[in-house]
Amino acid sequence: MLTVVVLSISKCDATPPTLALVRKAMDEVGLEGTIEHIVIHDAEEARKYRFAGSPTVRVNGLDIDPAMRSVANFGMT
Repeated sequence: MLTVVVLSISKCDATPPTLALVRKAMDEVGLEGTIEHIVIHDAEEARKYRFAGSPTVRVNGLDIDPAMRSVANFGMT
């Protein structure tokens, strides 16, 4: 079972289509799992969740973008 977490800032225009795409992809390949959306409100939460950009998608705790897995600077601008 998959756990997908989508992290974003509030009012990120890319978040709704990202959530829909994740759901569609899971449905198309028959994967069961949960999708959680976490809104990052401030720099403290960005550090806590290791948030590097909006939206961020993680599957079972692993960022789907391999380049983002080694990022060490977290925050909001």
